[in-house]
Amino acid sequence: MSVTPYYKQVLQRIRRLPFDSYTQQCLQKHARQQFSTPLKYSYSHSGKPVDAKKYNRFIKICDEILIYEDWNKLTMLFDYIFKDVMGSESYPEQYGALKKFESYNYDQVRDIYPQVHLFKRLDVPEKYHQEFDKELKQEKDDFSLVNYFKFDANTIPDIPLISRNQLNDEHEKEEMKKVLNHVKQMYNFIASKENITHLKLRPMEVTYPSNKYGLPLHIIQRDKLLKDKLIYVKSVVNRYKPIPASILDQLGQITNGDINPHFFTYMIQKRRKVIVKIKGNKKFIPDSKNIVKIYREYLSKQFYYDPNTGKYETSSVMFYQ
Repeated sequence: MSVTPYYKQVLQRIRRLPFDSYTQQCLQKHARQQFSTPLKYSYSHSGKPVDAKKYNRFIKICDEILIYEDWNKLTMLFDYIFKDVMGSESYPEQYGALKKFESYNYDQVRDIYPQVHLFKRLDVPEKYHQEFDKELKQEKDDFSLVNYFKFDANTIPDIPLISRNQLNDEHEKEEMKKVLNHVKQMYNFIASKENITHLKLRPMEVTYPSNKYGLPLHIIQRDKLLKDKLIYVKSVVNRYKPIPASILDQLGQITNGDINPHFFTYMIQKRRKVIVKIKGNKKFIPDSKNIVKIYREYLSKQFYYDPNTGKYETSSVMFYQ
């Protein structure tokens, strides 16, 4: 399918969604921006096909709402426009850090990710802690050809080994530390607010138990724990992201009369066309009050970043307001 039919399908669905005028305008503006270049290309190159995957997900979610009447999917569109689009524009540093963090693997962050060895928290004589640290240090020591071939190290002149990319490596490590600091600040805030997640989140740092001899776990076992922790933290910070405070304030002012009237017209016309044999199978059409309730429930679980204080704050919109 060429670009133009896709564009018409997207706009048609946006015009029918049960949103307020502000949300609709944001979606329409984003759609125009996304399609402006493909449309120009299409007109000048005889309708060159467009990648369907780029738009099918949005169309599918809209159809689940408008055709299958799954009103829970409204929050997915809220997340898309208010976080992925507008949030990334308002918070480029925070969202940029999340994007970079998503690309990191365990091997890249092994030396800088927050880690805790449970043995170090035990109240045991210092000599045991020293032995534990010695075992950890031995794992980090580089393989030595001198020791392996039993050469006399005093007879071999020192040769400084300097990586050509040493400066780049140090710069990348500092950048990764900054990214982890951003993620840690956001994660700790989310974990402290159970009204956002309704879950008790695990700490961000990865904890390593010792083996049965009181020594560090094998590096393979520790890497497995680190991998699992990274997957867990990534899933949390990708699901819960900040929304600009100005948007939260704007959405908090929505009243029953602000909901798109075309939605109700479309739903009534759709019901007239559908013949339902069993009356009990009919789903209710939400009125303006129901939709505003969905908005408020969604907003009550959101948070924003205050650039003046450098801290995250919860939304002031209450569910029962």
